[in-house]
Parts: sequence; structure tokens; C-alpha cells
Amino acid sequence: MHIPDDTAQEQDQENVMPAVLVRSIGGYEGSPPHHPQRLLDAGLRAVGYTVEALELPENTAPDCETCLAFLQQQCRGLDNGILLLHSLASRVFMLLVEQRRRCGQLTAPLVDTAVLLAPANGRYIADWVPAVAAFFTPDVWTPVLTGAARRLLIATSDNDPYWEEAVTDLEVFRQQAGVEVLMLPGQGHLNQGEVSGNLPAVWAWILAAKPC
Repeated sequence: MHIPDDTAQEQDQENVMPAVLVRSIGGYEGSPPHHPQRLLDAGLRAVGYTVEALELPENTAPDCETCLAFLQQQCRGLDNGILLLHSLASRVFMLLVEQRRRCGQLTAPLVDTAVLLAPANGRYIADWVPAVAAFFTPDVWTPVLTGAARRLLIATSDNDPYWEEAVTDLEVFRQQAGVEVLMLPGQGHLNQGEVSGNLPAVWAWILAAKPC
């Protein structure tokens, strides 16, 4: 049977994925064009995602409470979106989740999909980077991330200088419902394009979580 044009158009519209907003925070201000997160963002734009590339406020001398408030604001409007964070921004997400859980405010996911790239989570960072000491409270290292997002990925490397305990900490995260872990061999802080490229394993995970 011939389908009228208007009906066919309605069916086509139903089959089109809605635009997905990606807020990409804390990755590559001042970095070269081949920074892995910059490449990943460009790839997402190329296949139709809307990407907002931001940095944490006062990123040269960040304030913990300011960054927590900023990230909480950026979570709004991502009920069907992706929060893509790198380094200190990933750490801030962990702190935000822990803060909300302790206050009894984690009653619903903060975002639909969260990707924590190379969290700065090392026990000794505060000793040699005093400017970020406030971000590394001793009792928050492997917070419970279950319920923070519908799907959540932690992607790091087995030789990240900013998370020396990643191998053991990730075993804790792997036990948490809704948290997926990707350990990439020998890729440092996931900030060198010649080593990590455009993070193809992370790219594949995002497309599986949010197909175009």
C-alpha cells in the first residue's frame, strides 16, 4: 500500500534521535588542537551532537566551593544529555555527588549520562599542588556514584600521575551498580593526542549510551 507523503514524513521524524547536548568541562583550554578531549568533542559535533566546551571557573587558581556550585548549575538541562569531564572537573563531580548524598539530596540522577575522564584523585596531589588542596578532602576517594547518572563511565589510565591508586580504587567503583570502568593502558592523564588519539574506546561507549 502506498503511504502518503505526510505520513512518511511523520514516521521519519519519529525515527530521528533528538539533539543531545554535551557539556564538556575542564579539558583543554590553551592546549594544542590534538588534545584527546578536543578531538573527542570535535567527533561528537561531527555526528550531530551539540557540544558546549567549558572550563572550571578561575581554573588557574580554582576555588572548591565555586567549582561545586558551577558544576551543579551545569548539570541542569542534562536530563537527556551528557556531562563529559576531565581531570579536576571529574574530581569535582565526585565531590558533588558525595556532598548531595550526605545531605540526603541525591534523590534522582544529576544527569542522564556522565563520563569522568582521568579523574584527579591521587592522595598526594594536595602536597605538591597547594592551589587545589581544598579539592582533596581525605575522606572522599571512592564515593558511591550509584544513582548519580543513568549511565556513568570512569575512564582512566594505569599510569596516570594524578591518580596513583587508580588500579585499586577502580575495583571499588566496579562494584557499584550503574558505574562502568575503562582502564586504558599506558595513556597517562588522557591529555596527549599522540598517545590517546580521540579516545576511541570512550567514543564507542558514548555512542552505545547515546546512539545518533
